[in-house]
Order: sequence, then structure tokens, then C-alpha cells
Amino acid sequence: MEDRERTHVPRAQVNPSLRSRGAVPAGVLAGVISGSVMILIACLVSSAHGMHFSAPLTYVGGLFWGVDALVGSAIVPIIGLFVLWIVSGLLGLLFSALTPPRASSEGAFTAGILYGIGVWAFMTYLILPWADPTMYDRMALEPGWWFAENVVFGAVLAITPALRNFFARREGAGFVEDQERHVRRAA
Repeated sequence: MEDRERTHVPRAQVNPSLRSRGAVPAGVLAGVISGSVMILIACLVSSAHGMHFSAPLTYVGGLFWGVDALVGSAIVPIIGLFVLWIVSGLLGLLFSALTPPRASSEGAFTAGILYGIGVWAFMTYLILPWADPTMYDRMALEPGWWFAENVVFGAVLAITPALRNFFARREGAGFVEDQERHVRRAA
């Protein structure tokens, strides 16, 4: 009986900071998913307006090629997609760091929309004018869609707390099992 009490390790005592676990993978994954939804909408709008489906990805590629991206090869939108995923992942990571681990769905949704508006303002007025003038000029042609796409980006980030809890449980389960195995060996 004494051995059993010694080897029983309650999960809450093993790792009380489980709530903070999972923030990095959840934020990056939520950002990539949000960016993918955002660019899909942008590509559909582009196609509906008679432009090439991958035109928005080409604009992102303008970060490296400038206006030559518009007449570049097929590699330009592919590079644009990877740039979008990297930036979206980083923005998702920041959102995850700013969001409480136990945020409600409604709270995360509201915070995500406000975050998306903040990202829109930050990108529109600070980043794009000097980093990617090609994209900046194209976004100025349809500012309503550019704003809406960023709001959607933020709204989809509402999945962050759920992903964060998922990764925390997943990481925490392995940690607890390792701790329990270690305690049994020590006994």
C-alpha cells in the first residue's frame, strides 16, 4: 500500500504549468491555417475579377522581385505562398502568446478580429509601403477586400486556444507518463 501511494503521481502536481504548454505549435499552426484561408479568399476574389487565380501570391512574391514579380515565372507565387505561411505562422505565434490559454471561443473570436484589424493597419501603413511596394500598390486598388481578408485572418485565429489546449494535453500526457515511469523506477 505504501508503494502504491509513493508511485501515484497526480497529473496536476507533475506539471502545474501545462496550460502554458502548446503555445508555440498552436500559434504557428493557427497562423498557417488562418493565412491559408486568407489567401484562398484573395485568390478567389482575384479570379472572380478576371485576374489570374495566383495573382495575390505573385504580389507577395514582389517582396523579392519587385514589379518584375508580375511577369515572373511560376516560382514567384510558390515563393509567395511560403512567405505568406512564414509571416502567418509568426503572426499566429504572437497571437498565441497574447491570448490566455483558457480563453473562451467568443473571447478568442473577438480578440482575433481585433488582432486582424491591427495586422491590417500594421501591414498597410508600416510594412508594405517600404517592404513590398508592388503588393501595396495592388492592395490600394481594392482596399475593402484587403481589409476583409485580414479580418478573416484574425477570425480564423480563434482556433488558437483550442489548438493550444490540444497540444498542451498531448505534450502533457507524454510528460506525465515519463514522470510516472521515473517514479516507479526510483521506488
